[in-house]
Amino acid sequence: MLFIENYDPEVVHLKESFQTLEIGCKELRTRRLFLKLLEAILKAGNRGNTQGFNLSALLKLSDIKSTDGNAALLHFVVEQVAQSEGRGFVINQNRSFGRNSTRSKKPN
Repeated sequence: MLFIENYDPEVVHLKESFQTLEIGCKELRTRRLFLKLLEAILKAGNRGNTQGFNLSALLKLSDIKSTDGNAALLHFVVEQVAQSEGRGFVINQNRSFGRNSTRSKKPN
């Protein structure tokens, strides 16, 4: 009886969740910076002539830390790709992504 009462609201909730995921996936597929990031990760770890990688590998990139333990390899790659694309993106102290209002570039 409880199942029947909750069925319609659950279906509506699931449809909304799938729609949100679909919109998010479409947004990622059309973002040039995200595509460049995936390309850089593929090139960095490519041994042979691999055409792609499993996205779960991105989780491993966040596990690889710098020697001081403050930054992950994923953050470094994102920052490098953003800089090479001429974007004013930086990673702040909280490791969230944001736009650098000064648009200054760090010296190499």
